[in-house]
Amino acid sequence: DVEGNVYLWDLVIGQFIQSLTGHSASVNAIAFSPEGKRLATGSSDTGVYLWEVSSAQLIQRIEGHSDSVSAVKFSPNGELLATASWDQTVRLWRMSSGEEVQRAYAYGICNYNNKSSPCPATRIMWPPSPLVQTVNC
Repeated sequence: DVEGNVYLWDLVIGQFIQSLTGHSASVNAIAFSPEGKRLATGSSDTGVYLWEVSSAQLIQRIEGHSDSVSAVKFSPNGELLATASWDQTVRLWRMSSGEEVQRAYAYGICNYNNKSSPCPATRIMWPPSPLVQTVNC
């Protein structure tokens, strides 16, 4: 939500499970790890948080972006996390250490109300080989 909370629901039975609190601004992106035990959240507070789903515990804070985080995505094996931001970077993080292992710059210009401004990478995909990001203006 806009206050930085994430609410987990069981959609099969329509029941609220738990909330995750920690971000200080709106949460813009979430992704479950491949095994479903962890959840990554990205926020307008520029932070990326990693949560243990079963206990709702914050287990890791990843910092490095200088603007709102717009997308998060785990690698298929769950060892890496890709993040994208309004700072026009896509970053790759090693989950075991929180270390940034790669950075790419995603340049794009959005036109809105006859004004041009930078636009963020908003989607991250994991093909069989390299990381591919798309910029959506």
